[in-house]
Amino acid sequence: NSGTTWARTIDELVGYMNRTSLYRYSFKDSEMIECNVKELLERIKDIYWKKNTANEAHSENLPLNTELINADEKTSFYISSHLLTLGINELIDNAYEACSNKPICLQIQCGNQLMQLSIINVSDSEPDKSLLKDMIDAADKSGTPDIYSYDLSRLCTPFFTTKKSHSGLGLPSVYQMCILGGASLSMTYNSASHITTTCITLERS
Repeated sequence: NSGTTWARTIDELVGYMNRTSLYRYSFKDSEMIECNVKELLERIKDIYWKKNTANEAHSENLPLNTELINADEKTSFYISSHLLTLGINELIDNAYEACSNKPICLQIQCGNQLMQLSIINVSDSEPDKSLLKDMIDAADKSGTPDIYSYDLSRLCTPFFTTKKSHSGLGLPSVYQMCILGGASLSMTYNSASHITTTCITLERS
């Protein structure tokens, strides 16, 4: 009826205003804090668990697979408070919604000075080809020529969408948080395996 439609419209408007506030908040200077892998994993697992339990379509919780490469739970790094509390939540949301009944993999890989946090998911559908850049050089990806880089200049540009539970402001907010926090953001798509990998590169402490 009209009352239900009106209430839904109000809810959608409030939701969009909240998302707009998040995008504006992403431009605010963020405090750089020190965090370790154990704290990060606990936070991400909590976000993922809440996503699972809120989705009635899942009869049981999907596992969150984790992989540590040259890292352990004590490995520490610097991250902006915005990115830690809001940005990673956004990325988990995106990955979760892109792979309806498949687990997400969280990979943490460390070098001497940098740490890469990668959120890896198998997509249910292929991305818009206009959002992909040229194929990544196979020599840079251990001989796997099916990997494309996303064009972040397009992917992270705010837009309006009528898609349910989306606002077109999630990735733009994360991208801005990365810029202000001195982190780099990259996204790749493997056209053979349909795997999307979102990677944030942070400075180790």
